[in-house]
Amino acid sequence: MRETIKSDLLAMIDKTEDDGTYAEETYDAIQRLMDELAAVTPTPRPVDKQDFITDHWGTLYAQFGPRHTAGKSVAHDNMFHFVSWSNLPKLPFRNLDLRQEIHHETGDYNNVHMIQPIGGGIDCYYTVFGRYTVEPEEPQRYRVEFYRGQIRGQKGESDEEVRNAFGFDSDQAMDFELKKIPPLHSDIVYCDDDMRINFGSVGGKYILTRKKNPWLSVNPEAVT
Repeated sequence: MRETIKSDLLAMIDKTEDDGTYAEETYDAIQRLMDELAAVTPTPRPVDKQDFITDHWGTLYAQFGPRHTAGKSVAHDNMFHFVSWSNLPKLPFRNLDLRQEIHHETGDYNNVHMIQPIGGGIDCYYTVFGRYTVEPEEPQRYRVEFYRGQIRGQKGESDEEVRNAFGFDSDQAMDFELKKIPPLHSDIVYCDDDMRINFGSVGGKYILTRKKNPWLSVNPEAVT
């Protein structure tokens, strides 16, 4: 039954409209199928299997709270101040992909945006670094503190080149502290060998898949 639900869910995720959004009936089906999978998760207590949650994950579907944000996760235009809790200025960028890296030994819970300037150009990573905790009393709830942001070129470009490409002021730090971040959590309501579903504290819903890519923001070898 679980594999049938998964297959149906993946089929619905692929049914985007030309503008990347979903028809009402498709959106409703995605919501229903996520709930159905959550009810049969093989990992009901992620707190006890944190090593199984550990991985480099790619985003298949992201809904950042409101219904109209559904389907805009993989490739869309965004603003830096939205994804930095206003720690960066109101400048646009193109989000090409969204990865998440979680590691139980380092405590990392990092969101890695693969980005470009609007219209193309330099390829960069915008990483939001976080630390997570999870307690037995709330076995699915990962409480996350995001504390640092970093924008860097994927091919070793200088900070000056990155600033110029996106229109930042010359004194804008490309590695910076994230201030005034509210307490956040994300419930891992489903996880198996290749799929994870998270329900966030501000209404976000995310469907992710394990990727074979190397770690981008975590150094597991640094764990002693």
